[in-house]
Amino acid sequence: KNKRFFFVNYEEFRNPNSIARTRTVLTPAAQSGIFSYISGGQVRTVNLFNIAAANNQLATPDPTIASVLGRIQQAVSSTGTLTPITNNPNRQLYNFLNTGSDLRKFLALRFDFNLTRNHSFEFVMNRQNFTPGVDFLNSRDPIFPGFPFYGQGGVRKSYTGALRSNFGRNVVNELRYAQSGGTTDFFGTISSADFAFSGGYFLDIGATTAANITNPYNNNFAQQRGTPTYDLTDSVTWIAGNHTINFGGQYK
Repeated sequence: KNKRFFFVNYEEFRNPNSIARTRTVLTPAAQSGIFSYISGGQVRTVNLFNIAAANNQLATPDPTIASVLGRIQQAVSSTGTLTPITNNPNRQLYNFLNTGSDLRKFLALRFDFNLTRNHSFEFVMNRQNFTPGVDFLNSRDPIFPGFPFYGQGGVRKSYTGALRSNFGRNVVNELRYAQSGGTTDFFGTISSADFAFSGGYFLDIGATTAANITNPYNNNFAQQRGTPTYDLTDSVTWIAGNHTINFGGQYK
């Protein structure tokens, strides 16, 4: 009785998030091979596939590129708004709202034991679980509605144990060990299925190409990080008359 004490605390955060995104996409006409240009203040068009055929060149779209562009058009037709770009008749701005949420769980435990009259022991544990959600911070939310998204999660934990001992009336020793660590998982849900719509390839159709539209990918890798720490400390307090002397050591 009155020798053992404990404390438990559990918290859970469910955080909804949203962010407005603007992407650049081809117009349906440009996607079908109709190139528009401005001449004399007028918008004029030319069929690039017809020009290619007339010059004995490949006159059909690459099936993989056509699949990617087709999925983008399907996505932008599901929600959001399309806005023309001034003096750019081949492209449009696509505006939509990305939504998501993340779940965080926090557990704290503390145990205190009065082993004897002169010796006591304490143990403290903290554990934080981060469930992967939509990572808006690192722009891993879907590029277009229905496209893959990624998050970061993991477990962060710490443990501390301490033995406090009284030797006589004027000497107190505390031996303390602390350990912290865990693993943070960045984008661990990525898989080859995320690139099936483009034949398993990570295709660049973005600003570095003639299309100059938003790339449909936001990630092509996963990684983990862990930074464990270990700390062993011993301290002694000696009361001598009107004086207090503290000394000890630490290894970490």
